[in-house]
Amino acid sequence: MTQEEFFKRYTYTPSRDRIGGGGFGTVYKAKDNVLHREVAIKVSEVKTTADGKKTFSLKDEFEALAHVPKHPNIANYEEFYSYESPQGLFDYAVMQYYPDGNLNNAIKQGLTLGQKEDIATQLLEGISFLHEHKVVHRDLKPGNILIVKDGNKIIPLITDFGLSKAAGVVDGSVFSNSFGAGTPRYSSPEQLQGQPLRFNTDLWSYGAILYELFTGTQLFSAGSGAANTAQADMEIYNKIVNGNVSGLNKMPEQWRKVAERCLVVDATKRAKDAGELLGIVRGDDDETEITVGPSTSSAGTATSTPSSKGTGGQTSPSKKSGKITKDPPASPDKPKSKKGLWIALGAAALVALLLLLPKPKQKPIPTDPDTQAYEACQTVADYRAYMRQYGTNALHYADAQAYVERHMADSAAKAQQQLAQQQAQQQAEADAKAQAEAEKKEEAAYKKAQAQAQAQAQAQQQSGKGTANGHEWVDLGLPSGTLWATCNIGASKPEDYGSYFAWGEIQTKNSTYDWDTYKYTNGSEMSLTKYCDDSDFGYNGFTDNLTTLQVSDDAATANWGSGWRTPTKKQWEELKNNTTHKWTTQNGKKGYLFTSKKNGQSVFLPAAGYQWHSGLRYLGSDGYYWSRSRHADSRDAEYLYFSSDKCTMGFFSRRRGFSVRPVREK
Repeated sequence: MTQEEFFKRYTYTPSRDRIGGGGFGTVYKAKDNVLHREVAIKVSEVKTTADGKKTFSLKDEFEALAHVPKHPNIANYEEFYSYESPQGLFDYAVMQYYPDGNLNNAIKQGLTLGQKEDIATQLLEGISFLHEHKVVHRDLKPGNILIVKDGNKIIPLITDFGLSKAAGVVDGSVFSNSFGAGTPRYSSPEQLQGQPLRFNTDLWSYGAILYELFTGTQLFSAGSGAANTAQADMEIYNKIVNGNVSGLNKMPEQWRKVAERCLVVDATKRAKDAGELLGIVRGDDDETEITVGPSTSSAGTATSTPSSKGTGGQTSPSKKSGKITKDPPASPDKPKSKKGLWIALGAAALVALLLLLPKPKQKPIPTDPDTQAYEACQTVADYRAYMRQYGTNALHYADAQAYVERHMADSAAKAQQQLAQQQAQQQAEADAKAQAEAEKKEEAAYKKAQAQAQAQAQAQQQSGKGTANGHEWVDLGLPSGTLWATCNIGASKPEDYGSYFAWGEIQTKNSTYDWDTYKYTNGSEMSLTKYCDDSDFGYNGFTDNLTTLQVSDDAATANWGSGWRTPTKKQWEELKNNTTHKWTTQNGKKGYLFTSKKNGQSVFLPAAGYQWHSGLRYLGSDGYYWSRSRHADSRDAEYLYFSSDKCTMGFFSRRRGFSVRPVREK
């Protein structure tokens, strides 16, 4: 389908039909003019490095599920297209439109206990299906779970697979955390720390979703109440990596057990797959001692007495040490050797046949030596001696012979049964040994990958430079520990100008930068719909008193991924106060060079000018860089301004297109 054909078939208005978006694209509701239906279209600009290599494309997300069959709890894309335009290369992925919203909305609207349990079970089945097909999601959260209402039944569908490609090509049980973490408050500890991942990273996210589903509140939040700030993000980070999990007793008992198996900091001790959790849901699990949170702490643990029934490879606690140990596996997809089984069955059949044979007839009252000799027999040897002495014509020869044959058959059956049991035991021991060796090998690979990641992190720390999500940063030794990016968003070199963004918008514009194209107005500066504390400027008297960009509206996070943010006013001032800065030229581009007073590291900000309704202005003579702070006494936003003779903070109309230089925390 050509680009012209695509936009003729699918029609939508970006300013009106936007229904969601994030770091991996924006989603619009569109009309399919061929099939006369509504669809959802995800649009994302293809990001590339200086040498032309793609850093992200929706094609990755589309291909992550290309080999996965249809499932009632997974929302698959139907079609994928990529088109070149003067503004860049853009991907378009088409899927069914779900008007009932996502799980976030459903939780806020209220659900019955039955609906909650049904949703939890369906989600677990969807996760299990993904893992069976070697796909790990890595960004599970209520906002990425669409819902369909069918009467009183609610069907959840997992969507948004922007982080899933690496799992699709994983070789083994651990794989690179190449895209970084997903949404922080639902991310596993290993995601947040940039460590190699296992498939059960999704189970941690599932545990956090379960808590929110059954209690209506988020499991991990900032206690200070300062939402969407660097301080709040760090507070949530510390709670997760330290396993600060509490309040699970608010959940129904059965689902509390499931959450406990998920929310274990050590991924090697966490539930390994969704099948184990489904066992708890169905009531056929073997209760074990579970440590919720860090394995080195006794706080937040729940213990229970081991069940007497077998678990077939489930973990069970040792009575002596309390450590989790392994029972011999009995997995149906790994059959044991059948040789011992056939021997045992044959022996059992032989014993059953012998039970049908006639017993020796009741011996008559002794009246002659033949009968007296027969009556005196006690052992097989006695009966054989009787048969030799009296011959085949003896009165009781047939009975004696039947007794001897039955005894021999019974002995043979017992011997075969013992042999079968011995072989079965040997097979079980061999299976247990093989499993232990496999786990040891897996653990060694995990530790090696972990050590490599730590070594890389240490090397970056020592050098004062590093990368995150494919973008370089430099450590200027600032008091707050803030790390500054070396390039603007949209640039591949420090001196490149990069892209321009209106304040609070996460995409560049094809049209002019003015109030009639600004995202958070109804067409004029007097009708703000977000980030407003003065009803005179708000639409119909609207105010929300938001003074700092939320993560979802931060161009740095949306374009560079989790961890990157637009600097606050305070961070810009810290940069100025702790560096020497001068107007200079770098590779033919004018701008300001900020050099650390502490370690000599520096960052260069080019004079990129700004975009307005009349086009690009002051290119090469002035620099305008947004902060994520709104000005306290106006509708404008704080920014850093510099020219050849000054460098200062100011505030300006948020509708204009300024540069963004991202930062991140250590």
